[in-house]
Amino acid sequence: MFYRGYRCKDGKWLMLALNPYEKFWDMCCDLFELDEFRDDARYANAVDMVENGLCVPLAEKVAQMMPTRTRDEWIELLKKYDAVYAPMQCAAEVSKD
Repeated sequence: MFYRGYRCKDGKWLMLALNPYEKFWDMCCDLFELDEFRDDARYANAVDMVENGLCVPLAEKVAQMMPTRTRDEWIELLKKYDAVYAPMQCAAEVSKD
């Protein structure tokens, strides 16, 4: 669900590899302000989320949240949660890496 690249406030891209299921659900809700989903029983089980097509609204909410911070700001926040992510670099960034 959150395995994709997202454009950040500064126009840079960030790849997320987050599993919002079960034990990671609270982390995802905190990170992306998913409070309206947090206590919804339909989102309590990973299988139900996928089978009922509930992943799309979550991914859309994350896509709306990503432009609220720069890539570096997201990285600092994601580090605190020990989340899985990677900056998606442009050619100029790769040449300096």
